[in-house]
Amino acid sequence: MTLRFPIAAKMAAWLVLNLTLLAAGGWLFFRAQFQAGFDSFLATAAAPRVEALADATARALRGVADAQWNETLAALSKTHSVPIAVYHNSGEWVAGARFDLPANVSEELARPTSPEGQLGRPRPNPPRPDGPPPRGLDADGPPFGRPGGPPDRPPRRGPPGPSEFAPVAEWPKFLRTTSAPTAYWIGIRAPLMEGTRRAPLSLLIRCDSLGAGGLLFDTRPFLLAGCGAVLVSILFWLPFALGLTRHLRRVSAATSRIARGDFDVRLPAHERDELGLLALSVNTMAGQLDTLVRGQKRFLGDIAHELCTPIARMQAALAIVEQRAADEKQARYVATLREELDDISHLVDELLNFSRATAQRELAMQAVPLAQLVAETVAREAPNASVECDVPAGLAAQAEPRLLARALSNVVRNAVRYAGSAGPIVISAAPAGDRITLIVADNGPGVPVDSLPRLFDAFYRPDVA
Repeated sequence: MTLRFPIAAKMAAWLVLNLTLLAAGGWLFFRAQFQAGFDSFLATAAAPRVEALADATARALRGVADAQWNETLAALSKTHSVPIAVYHNSGEWVAGARFDLPANVSEELARPTSPEGQLGRPRPNPPRPDGPPPRGLDADGPPFGRPGGPPDRPPRRGPPGPSEFAPVAEWPKFLRTTSAPTAYWIGIRAPLMEGTRRAPLSLLIRCDSLGAGGLLFDTRPFLLAGCGAVLVSILFWLPFALGLTRHLRRVSAATSRIARGDFDVRLPAHERDELGLLALSVNTMAGQLDTLVRGQKRFLGDIAHELCTPIARMQAALAIVEQRAADEKQARYVATLREELDDISHLVDELLNFSRATAQRELAMQAVPLAQLVAETVAREAPNASVECDVPAGLAAQAEPRLLARALSNVVRNAVRYAGSAGPIVISAAPAGDRITLIVADNGPGVPVDSLPRLFDAFYRPDVA
């Protein structure tokens, strides 16, 4: 069974394919840009979300003891739907989720930052007006005080306060990706301190997808934009598709009526496009076919009518000759001539009946007893043939009696001609729902398959001889 795809379905599929290709192209472009520079991606689209998460994590960890870091990070991971951990830049786990660090992430953690990039380092203490300026915390000396001397003030217990650090936007960050399985790793050089150790620490976040709860890539605006594009495209294409299919359905209905012999059908041809030209062509074709068919019918009727007069004269003359036949031999010739002339008269009558039947638009339908019709047809067309009839006595069909009798006579005549000697001819009739099936079956060779589509064409004969 061959599947049918309406034009509307094809256009919808083409629209979906178009949108899919656009989405795939945009995704490939995005991936190319994303692979070209992860860190630049962190500095633009995802920067506010990542910085907010890093700042919230750093503040939460600075406000609790080291022993509570695991609990604090677990709560933050659950809140933000991403696992968060704290690692030494050497790759040693400190707190939070434990990761099997990929090589590129470990290398990035161990990579030293430039002096300009030591943005997580505490700022120097401001000078005091009533004493010498303290050394503070710098990269070359001890945490506090002068070398070898007493400290200017006691060392701070716990990490420095938030005001002593550079803004969170200046904390060095990196983004790396791994495959099998795919994961995205975000590292932030956070100003954290484990107890009194001031070894560099980093926040490490692993995302299993670009969405990651909206941390790396917020898909909601793109989904809304995509749905809006699909909706607008459908609303934009729908009137065009409906208009096109409406015109095509109208053309299909018109051509079906023309195929049934109704040549009065006309289509509106107002559109100045291919559809309007198609409707105009259908109208022109219907008009020309109407002219040709009417001319053919009139020609057949005129010829049949004109032949009736000479045939009638020939039959009258033949009757006179038949009366004056002198011997048996002449009478036999006259009888043969009578049979041929009767055949010609019968063909002319068929031409007249066909011309009248095709010219008649409305038929006078009435109940026709099929058993009586079959009996009369067999007696007329197959008096010497072996015919078996199986038609219920009370079965009647709604039909035009003369046309139904002609149709049945043609079928029975052909059965006798081509299969009269091959066995009995069986004529049967039975109701089938709201219809009646009338079957004439024989044991002859049958109609060739190539001739079946034209079997009901007027005057068509499979035997061209």
